[in-house]
Amino acid sequence: MTDDVFEIIECRTREEWLDVRKDGIGASEAPTLVGAGRETVGDLWARKLGILDTTVEENERMEWGRRLEVALARAFEEKTERLIVDPGDFTIYRSRRYPWCTATLDREIAPIEDRDGPGVLELKCGDSSQAGEWKDGPPLAHLVQVQWQMLVTGYQWGSIAVLLGGNKFLWQDVERRDDVIDVLLAEGRKLWELIVSETPPPVEPWSDTASDLLEALYAKEDGTTIELPAEALGWDARRSELKAQAKTVAEEVTALDNRIKASIGGATVGTLPDGSGRYRWAHVTRHMPAREAYDTSFRELRRLAPLKGSDTRGQRARSEVPTEEDR
Repeated sequence: MTDDVFEIIECRTREEWLDVRKDGIGASEAPTLVGAGRETVGDLWARKLGILDTTVEENERMEWGRRLEVALARAFEEKTERLIVDPGDFTIYRSRRYPWCTATLDREIAPIEDRDGPGVLELKCGDSSQAGEWKDGPPLAHLVQVQWQMLVTGYQWGSIAVLLGGNKFLWQDVERRDDVIDVLLAEGRKLWELIVSETPPPVEPWSDTASDLLEALYAKEDGTTIELPAEALGWDARRSELKAQAKTVAEEVTALDNRIKASIGGATVGTLPDGSGRYRWAHVTRHMPAREAYDTSFRELRRLAPLKGSDTRGQRARSEVPTEEDR
């Protein structure tokens, strides 16, 4: 594949790499376009414009994933007998036809027999608990990521390799799907136009970050009054209904807690009759905000908390120190 399909941008540092990535949609961000990512389209839009800062500093998990990537790449070479090339951690491929489409490849696979040109290689590390996600092949997000890499590079195939739990190696070839790429291009183009025009996309109200995004978008009010859309009547009615239900539920939970406390009495732990669980009603020391800078006051109270499991051994020792769950 010739360089007329893409250009290569070699960044010197992670900071420079992050800065260049702002000028396009990368392969790791492509799953968001079709609802398979870890963030919403609104989050991605806000991050590209600097409205929300979700930059994650490298943590220990990321560090070890990066370290294990080298071993994973070597394992792929040995098991497939294919030659791979490392383009570098901070090398960005940018599509010449669609300059807002970018990708950072883990590795390139040299041309092999029965394949048209080189391929892309995506390397993943996961916990053993994620094995179920790979039961029927790579998860959707990883497949989309590789399709985006093929969109940027023009390559016709690729591979995904994963190391699960540090001891289970899996790999699978992935063919280029132009129908999938067409969908990704259409969704990506719509989002990029919104980014360029700084036009907010519709906020997804069920997302965990919707509230933060709305606070960032509309940090200042202008003092005016507007009429809400007709649908707001339904929102208001449902909200009132849920608020009433929440109040009833809270009152019932309090009543049940009081029954359990009364049954525990002066003991510390109460065990359910069938052994399926336990409740601890133990003293917890809490620091109360001081009224004056020099006044430090503490309040000791008992707090009811369900305990995991049905094992009653060691209750006395465990009850003396609150667990993280109880704090």
